[in-house]
Order: sequence, then structure tokens, then C-alpha cells
Amino acid sequence: MGIEQDQENTPYMNARGLEIRGMLGQKIGFYSYVTDTQADFPQYVVQRIDQRRALPGEGFYKRNTGAGTDFLTARGYLTFEVLPEILQLQFGYDKNFVGNGYRSMILSDFSSNYLFLKLNTNVWKLNYQNIFAQMVAENLQRDGLYPTKYFALHHLSIDVRKNFTLGLFESVVFNRGDTLSNFRGTFDFRYLNPVIFYRAIEQQAGSPDNANLGLDFRWSFLKHFQLYGQLLIDEFVFSDLRSRNGSRRNKQAGQIGFKYVDVAGVANLDLQAEINIARPYTYSHNFLYSEYSNYNQELAHPLGANFYEYLGILRYQPVPRLHLNALAVYARYGTDEPGRNWGGNIFLNNSDFERETGNEIGQGVATNLLLLEFTASWQLFHNMFVEFKQFFRKIDSDAPAQNRETLFSSLHFRWNIPQRSHMF
Repeated sequence: MGIEQDQENTPYMNARGLEIRGMLGQKIGFYSYVTDTQADFPQYVVQRIDQRRALPGEGFYKRNTGAGTDFLTARGYLTFEVLPEILQLQFGYDKNFVGNGYRSMILSDFSSNYLFLKLNTNVWKLNYQNIFAQMVAENLQRDGLYPTKYFALHHLSIDVRKNFTLGLFESVVFNRGDTLSNFRGTFDFRYLNPVIFYRAIEQQAGSPDNANLGLDFRWSFLKHFQLYGQLLIDEFVFSDLRSRNGSRRNKQAGQIGFKYVDVAGVANLDLQAEINIARPYTYSHNFLYSEYSNYNQELAHPLGANFYEYLGILRYQPVPRLHLNALAVYARYGTDEPGRNWGGNIFLNNSDFERETGNEIGQGVATNLLLLEFTASWQLFHNMFVEFKQFFRKIDSDAPAQNRETLFSSLHFRWNIPQRSHMF
């Protein structure tokens, strides 16, 4: 239950459900999670729901009287030890996250759950992960089968040294719809090949799909420090990149982050800092339902593209039962005037760009976003918490109509259920 400044409604959330996990023998595991939730979110979350026709992190939902929302969360999967300590297979309905940061520019858990098949292979110093998924292309908000899209990802990492890991990845978003199937086609089985470059297949198919590639790394040093990062290449032309002409065809995103454990020798005091960047038009595409999204929600960063983001987290556990967490986010990005596409909204067609060259991060309507969140959590018993949360959000835009502030204070009781946060 909470209080939002200058708002008549009283934000709240009431969730209850069941979580089950177990093993069948030594090789088969199972997991299931289901909750039923009624909530009245802060106004900025309600506006996001109305704008995108999607509840962040969730799938189907119903709007109740006023700003109230009712939704069911369900996820579950089976795991199989195909070859012990070498090959593990997971099949289910859930989310996936690739990376070491608070955000991921490759694949995050921001969108709704989806059906997936995941393979993890460990040989020597190599870990190879394959994800094949079926997603919802668009929430039509009516009865009937929604359009589907598909996603595939390869991620190969190698422990170059005991404290340094380097990874390479490629992903592709695609659909195989037409006027008869209404984008309800089947998976393109060419992408099931776990050891081929997706771009080669995508070119052979006529370049209809959204293929990406890149790398990531993690370096731990001096016992207390870790440096990590990601680079995603959606599209680039080397000649334009070398000339630095701001070509709209150079679409990349990146992340660099730093972790400091036990700051200044203080036990359980941890610091994390992170910078995330995405050039205009990254993650978008020329063809319908090929943008980097699921259920009207971004598959990577919730801001889409065309942004700089600076993020800091301070975590402290002064006594065993008390957890303190402070999170600060500052982002600068560009939004669109009506009928124009400056490259931030990944759901707009990539062909409808404003200019061929001269593009820069933050173009369009300059907007500054500030997010501050503090959480104090006390553990009463095992996995049972009482929490206080203070949240502040401010939008400062060159379009005055978009300016707004949110000040939200809330008290939480959680038992065997994770925290929910809307940091966008």
C-alpha cells in the first residue's frame, strides 16, 4: 500500500499464489509459479500501460474501475540433465536474462513471459547457450489468436583466465506471416541449427529478419572488483562508421559496468555503477513484427533506443536481517513529435527515418529522466519481509506537456514472493 503525491487514488498491490519446485530422480527437475494480482499502480506506470497496451513484465491483463489492473502471472519449466555436467536442456514458459548488469542490452527480463527451449553446454572452459523462443508479436486486446513472432539466440563464452570471461553472441527476431496466415506462421527451422551464423541464414532467406551480434565480458580482480560490459551491433556500415557521419544505418548499443564488493573494507556494503547507450533506430526493423520486442514490450532496455543512461546502486546489510538498497538512474533520450521518427521508439518502422546522416544520440525532443529509489527491508522469518520504499521520478522535457514528477511512498509485506519495481 502506498501514497502518491498529488493523486487521489491510493496505489496498492495484492498478490497471492503458489510456487512449486522439485526433482524426479537425478536428471529431471520441474518448477511452477502462479500468482493472481490486483493492483493500482502509480500514474506513470498506468500511462505506460495505456500507451503500449501492455503491463510491464506481464502478459494478459484487465483494467478495472479507475486505474486498477487485474492480471495473472504464470511461469514454469522442466529441466533435463541430458549429459551430467555437460549438457542441460530447459523447456518452459518464463523469461531469460543475458549479462552481468542491472540492465541488459542483449536480452533482459523486462518483457512478458514466453515459450522457450534453452540448451546449456559446458565443455572445458567453454559455455554455449542456445535459446529458441515463440513470442507474442502484438497485444490486440480482443479475443482471438494474437500474431506470433520468433526469437533465437546463441551465446558462447570462454573463461580466458580464471577471473576473465569473454563472450560472443548473435540473435535474430523473425516471423513468417503472410496475408493468409495473419502472422501466425511456424518457426523457421533453419534457425534451429545451433552452430551456424544467423546472418548467413537471414541473408539466404532474403534479409527479412532482424539479426544482431556482439560480445560481452566479465573481469574480476583484486578480490573486490568486477568490470563488465556488452556491445550489440544491430547494423553498421564500416565506411560510415569511419567517416563519423551519423548514418542512421549504424545501429549499436553498449554497456559498461563496475562492481565494488565490501566498499572500503566495510562488510556487506556493495556498490555498482553502470552506463548504457543505444544509438537511434537500434532494435527497430523495416518489416512488421520484426522489432526487438515481445508482447508490446522491449526485449532489451525499457527506454528502447536513442538514449544515454547512467545508473548507480548501493546495497548494505548492516545486520543479518536488515537490507538497505539505494538506486539512482539518470537518462537523456529523444522522443518523437507526432508523425516523426527520431529513432527512440523501436516499434516504429525503421524505413521512416528523419535523415540519412547527421543522427546523434538524444535527437528529437530532448528529455531528461531522473529515478531515485530507496528500499529498507527487514526479514521477519525465512523469506518473509516487511519493507519501506521511497520512490521519486522526474521527467524534464523540451516539450513542457511531457514534464511531470512522481513521489511515491509505500509499505510492503512479502512472503516467498519477489520485489516488483518499475525503473523506467
